[in-house]
Amino acid sequence: MTIASTTKLTITDATIPITPANSPFFVPCFASTAFCAAIAAGIRIGEIKGKDILPAHSLALSTALNKEAFTCAEVSWDDAIKYLKKEVLLLPAEIEKGYVLVCYQGFPVGFVKHLGKRANNLYPQEWRIRTGYMPEQVLLLTDYLQKR
Repeated sequence: MTIASTTKLTITDATIPITPANSPFFVPCFASTAFCAAIAAGIRIGEIKGKDILPAHSLALSTALNKEAFTCAEVSWDDAIKYLKKEVLLLPAEIEKGYVLVCYQGFPVGFVKHLGKRANNLYPQEWRIRTGYMPEQVLLLTDYLQKR
């Protein structure tokens, strides 16, 4: 994909100008901001690097994300923790190459760039889990809600 000096990217009712000098943003329309002050408005979609647009982690965690727009790889609990530690993930060979959305129990965790035999972890370096401690019993919110 070649990006001209100015391109327009359309995402669900919003048109975003993309220029090589900036990162594209999706700015949703808010009904009213009279009751709260906005600290930040919009979702960073990605970063233009060469011929590619690297998807931003904020897009993966956004409620505005259309999961059908990306190939989704469902991972186990252990693989989701590996991803959050920014460790190497091995995805199945049948998943197509390119940017893949990593999901745990249907919820997006982040993006990887699948290269075939390996995947580059795109999780932000400063957000990674650094501790080696893992609790003996993991309590999930979904388990708690099912018991109620």
